[in-house]
Amino acid sequence: MKKTLLSFFLLFSCLSLAFAQSKVVKGKVTDVKDGSPLPGVTVIAKGAKSAGTQTDLNGLYSLNVPDGATALTFKYIGYKDANLPITGATVDAQMDVDPKQLTEVVVVGYGTQKRASITGSIATVSGKETENTPVTSFEQALQGKTAGVNIQANNGKLGQGIKISVRGTASISGGTQPLVVIDGIIANQIDLSSNGATTDPLADLNFNDVESFQVLKDASASAIYGARGSNGVIIITTKKGKIGTAKISFNAQFGYSKPSGERKFLNTDQWLALQERAAIGAATQDVLQGFEPDLATAQADEKAYIEGKFTTLSAGNTNWRTYNTDWGKQAFQTAPQQQYDLNFTGGSEKTTYYIGGQALNQTGILKGNQFQRYSGRVNIDTKIFSNFNIGMNLNFTHTYNKRVANDDNFNTPLQIVALSPITPVIDPRSGLISGTPPGSSSSFPLYYNPLISVDNEYFHTNVYRTLGNVFANWDISKHLNFRSEFGVDQTNQN
Repeated sequence: MKKTLLSFFLLFSCLSLAFAQSKVVKGKVTDVKDGSPLPGVTVIAKGAKSAGTQTDLNGLYSLNVPDGATALTFKYIGYKDANLPITGATVDAQMDVDPKQLTEVVVVGYGTQKRASITGSIATVSGKETENTPVTSFEQALQGKTAGVNIQANNGKLGQGIKISVRGTASISGGTQPLVVIDGIIANQIDLSSNGATTDPLADLNFNDVESFQVLKDASASAIYGARGSNGVIIITTKKGKIGTAKISFNAQFGYSKPSGERKFLNTDQWLALQERAAIGAATQDVLQGFEPDLATAQADEKAYIEGKFTTLSAGNTNWRTYNTDWGKQAFQTAPQQQYDLNFTGGSEKTTYYIGGQALNQTGILKGNQFQRYSGRVNIDTKIFSNFNIGMNLNFTHTYNKRVANDDNFNTPLQIVALSPITPVIDPRSGLISGTPPGSSSSFPLYYNPLISVDNEYFHTNVYRTLGNVFANWDISKHLNFRSEFGVDQTNQN
């Protein structure tokens, strides 16, 4: 009796602990001066970056926060950050305008303006907010950081195409991708894939080299780019050297990914029972259609056929329950990731420099998927005269993308779930992956085995890209400036 009571007590304690791991906090965010609701305010649980949300049109929010969280941080462009303690289930916030942000210099088209002078809709994201994010492309790093910008991955494969839309879809037949400008150069965003599985040309950019992102959302903000800016413009400014002592920065990042929320499929016993039940139904239909003289004969024929099929799919084994393969798990793997960044920055009153390099090696959770990036950047600015300077911003990148087949093909990894659980991963008769020629590959296994493609199909892509410019800048007078530059964006893919 004591053991039983103790067990119930422990179970109740575990349930209580499980339900106490998070809680819901709600509230409203308003302007401190007039009390008007503020939509699009970012609300984050302090110390838990994964717990965040935005306020709706009425300034309301609802956030699931970890049990250990003690404060909320409220962020909104043009307003001072607000940090409030979590004192209950409701936390209301009032935010005050930040005059410093109104004097912030924003990159617009071919020049810069103070934020207070801008009439168009422009969102700014600092490079510090995306730095060292464990993703492969800057689009993924920007996800959820700017209101009105929707970023959606086509699938979970590394280096694959990503859709970006600024303030919704502006065209029915045209694309939705915004124009991307990097240090004044319009970046090439053409997908060069030839196998139907789209790639992301912008994955070549090392976003740890970025100083800031400016998203020009409306027509007035992006007008300088004409029709090309109709879907919005993303202006990327890379880091520059600063006057002062030379600084060396090294960062190493390690981690791994693994699938979650995996689906459950039929095991061997369930699958065999379903097939046997289907055979009985097929025998009844054969009699009704006049293909068999009676039910007993029809059932005998169907049984002989289905048992022969079981033996074939079990790699010739008459004990069909020998194997119980979970094919859903065979498509996935634990995926390690490592990234190294080394930067040199500094300069004198005459010359400033920023030199950066990165090595990224990330394995995908799908077998056969891997992405590697090796990049180097050199940004130099030299003052020849007090009013005349020259410089360059150059980036060299090599990416190696081990892709997998497109999602609508039978050889894509996730199509593996079509195989029967009575089929072994390795055919004991050949010692090879089931279905690998030579052998009975025409009738074994039930469908094509995508594991064969992991080591025997080639969807690899090598990209060598040079992106940058050289420039000369002449300050003729206080209000007149002349700048000339030559830019290049060269991509070689094989």
